[in-house]
Amino acid sequence: MGKGRIGTVERDGARTVYEVHGDADGAALLFGHAQILSRAQYAPQVDAFAGRYRVIALDFRGHGASPVGPASYRMEDLALDAVAVLDAEGIDRAHYLGSSLGGMVGFALALEHAPRLASVTFLATQGVLPAANGERIRRTAARIAAEGDSMAPAAEEIMARYTTEAWRTDNPASHARLIEIASANPLAGYVHSGGAIMDMDFDGRLGEIEVPTLVVAGEHDVPTPPERMALYRDEIRGAEMAVIEGAGHFPNWDRAEAFNRVYAEFLNRAG
Repeated sequence: MGKGRIGTVERDGARTVYEVHGDADGAALLFGHAQILSRAQYAPQVDAFAGRYRVIALDFRGHGASPVGPASYRMEDLALDAVAVLDAEGIDRAHYLGSSLGGMVGFALALEHAPRLASVTFLATQGVLPAANGERIRRTAARIAAEGDSMAPAAEEIMARYTTEAWRTDNPASHARLIEIASANPLAGYVHSGGAIMDMDFDGRLGEIEVPTLVVAGEHDVPTPPERMALYRDEIRGAEMAVIEGAGHFPNWDRAEAFNRVYAEFLNRAG
């Protein structure tokens, strides 16, 4: 991913940093990353789509280059941060792609800011967090806190859960890059975004989503397996679903070519 134009926007005491690539006259794609990652997660998509689209990848609060900001916020606040990015760039509507945490923000966008979306893609995500997952976030945060304010001590362990052993063995450099991205984030970003994740509950409102929707699951994803994500295909009117063969929790990264093909075809249909 080449270096794009960096932008910042201030809202509600928080500063969001984002990066813009591609055709300024093309349809806009807005990318929201997973928890503990950053806009760097979308390097394979920037490279694939910037030739045709105006591609914007943002860093959520406490991730990448965006400061932690206020300690307490909700998923709706991150959605408003994303809308502020669109406003700053003079964009009326964008195709939104959200991975994991970014997909959770996508639910808030689709429910509260639908006129700003040309489509929404939910990538390896869910609208309400199972209790066991919330407890895992708490345990991980408590353990890391004893070692400082960096995600580095837990990055390798988390990636072992989110990727497959076969992929890690075959792609050591790509795996190392994921760990590098995660390790650069502060613990506070993980804790505060974890609070927003544990507070959300969008699954009861899926019937209200009316924008063109794509649901993408990784075949071997542990936290959001295909059978979990099928709910969004079934409950969101007109939603399409694709399962990326061999992928873990980050299909856009570990099976980028297959994901890009699926996403490009959806964008062509969505218009």
